[in-house]
Amino acid sequence: MTNIGRFRLGDRVPIELVPSAPLSPLTVPLVNVVDQFSNPVASLSLYSDDWITFQGTLLLDQRFSPGTFTVSWSTPAGLLSEQFTVTPGGDAGSDVIALYSHEGPGGRSILAQLRSGMLVQGDRPHV
Repeated sequence: MTNIGRFRLGDRVPIELVPSAPLSPLTVPLVNVVDQFSNPVASLSLYSDDWITFQGTLLLDQRFSPGTFTVSWSTPAGLLSEQFTVTPGGDAGSDVIALYSHEGPGGRSILAQLRSGMLVQGDRPHV
């Protein structure tokens, strides 16, 4: 079993499957992610641009906590798996992708949309 690497909350884990024999792009491998106690955490469908490589990206959001996780999928050659580690730190909401500032009678407030889809509001921000 190979180790993909170490990541923090909010990071994106690249998942790549290169089967020993070419698969049809219509074959959509389903990836399952479990924690160190074998509890299911997430599943992800991989996509293919060619007949050789299947890939996807897993966002480390609120479902994840620090620890070791196993990514596994089934292929005609058998069950394949990889591991990655989530280290403490980071933000489960990920990056800010949109920001709106509003000046009102109570002062200035900011509304931010995070890559995870969450909206976060802050009052009286200091620059």
